[in-house]
Order: sequence, then C-alpha cells, then structure tokens
Amino acid sequence: MGKWVILLGDGAFGPESIRRMRFQGYTSITDWGRKQLDAEFPEGKASFQFDYNGDIRNDYDPKELSSLPWPDPQCVILRYTSLEVLSRIISAEDFPEDVLIDTDGAEVSLPAGWEEARGKGGTGLAIYGKSCYTESIKQEKQEESRCLN
Repeated sequence: MGKWVILLGDGAFGPESIRRMRFQGYTSITDWGRKQLDAEFPEGKASFQFDYNGDIRNDYDPKELSSLPWPDPQCVILRYTSLEVLSRIISAEDFPEDVLIDTDGAEVSLPAGWEEARGKGGTGLAIYGKSCYTESIKQEKQEESRCLN
C-alpha cells in the first residue's frame, strides 16, 4: 500500500478508537494486536499501524508539535490503496472526532465536514471535529490573508 496519511489525536485517541469503528461495508477485518488493524473493502484495503513508541513524532519539527492542541499527541499511520477507501473511513459516522490528518502535502480529496489547511513546507493538515486547533488555523489563515492584502 503506497498511499498513507498520519492520524493525530489526543491521549484518548489510538488503537482502541480505531477498533471501536464498525467499518461499514467491509469484506474482512484482521486485528494484528498491538501492531496494526487491517480492513478490506470492495474498493481496496486499509491498514492502521499503531505508533506505540511515539516514533512518528520524531519526524515532526518541535514547532509543529507545539502548535498541536495536545501536549502528547497520539499517532496512527493509515495506509490505503484507493481514495475511495480513505474517504469511506474518514467520512464514517463513528470515525473519532478531533483528529488531525497529516497528508504530508499530498493532494487528497476530503469529504464534506473536513477543513483543510496547508501549512508551510507543503504539509497538509485536515481537521475533523470542533477543536481549538481548528479555530487557531482559521485565525492564522485570516491573519495571513490580511497581511497579503
């Protein structure tokens, strides 16, 4: 699976948040325990890889991490084979709220209800749910547009 996004959330977000999802329309689910959970759909496959050691956070600039609304963000890598699979998962009613999706600058078409914010350096963050981070992104974008005008 060559396509991926990183899901970031607060301390309550993680493997159990993903396991509670119902995965409507799945053809098979394989739970690999601490390591990952795989879901197969008619449109393709998804693999949630759990970051128990916090290693993914080492890939972020400390300034990026400090701008998140959580002091200790939890990360899950979501690998997928098609945009249809990604859309099916993140638009599900039981997808965890207040999750950020780091698209790493990839062009990903997000379903209605998601707000996209492009950061400096090509990093794309998509915000789901109402969080203080959503508000800070809106304020930052408004300030940037005032500076450009």
